[in-house]
Amino acid sequence: TREPYIYYNTYGHQERDRWWNGNWWSGVPYPTNQENILKEIDVAHRMGVDVYVIDGGWFQKTGDWTTADAARFPNGLKDIKAKLDSYGMKLGLWIGPTLAAESSKVVLEHPEWRMTWQGSIVLREQSRGAEKVDQMCLASGYAGYLADELIRLAKETGARYFKWDMIHQYQCDDPR
Repeated sequence: TREPYIYYNTYGHQERDRWWNGNWWSGVPYPTNQENILKEIDVAHRMGVDVYVIDGGWFQKTGDWTTADAARFPNGLKDIKAKLDSYGMKLGLWIGPTLAAESSKVVLEHPEWRMTWQGSIVLREQSRGAEKVDQMCLASGYAGYLADELIRLAKETGARYFKWDMIHQYQCDDPR
């Protein structure tokens, strides 16, 4: 029942662009976009890849995992999924399940789900000029919310693989 799959993750392209070309979200076109992804899928198919995972950059906002970035993917992920289907490949998506931008829907609607320790919000990160990102506590109502969001995302996009990443090992002592 557990068939092994070969998967490709676009992070390799992102890192190559960063280190070889000096580009790292610094005003240059980000390599995770529909045009580049469609080209890479052709190559991945020729290589025998079963699952094509789109790493960071596919979503509109960290924490709002059900909305593709319209600037990078004008038709959402429909064209990507159609191309993968034509090759019999599966769609995978990267998420940072404990991350949520301070203006994301989940943080605005449920700030009580943010990870706290001794009454303080844990590790508010800000990188590459983006807004601050909160850590969300998986031992709160957020766990059910995230599960519902991923189920919706799977139904809407056809994604069958989610790469969870950037899960910090901090603790949450919030009584909620």
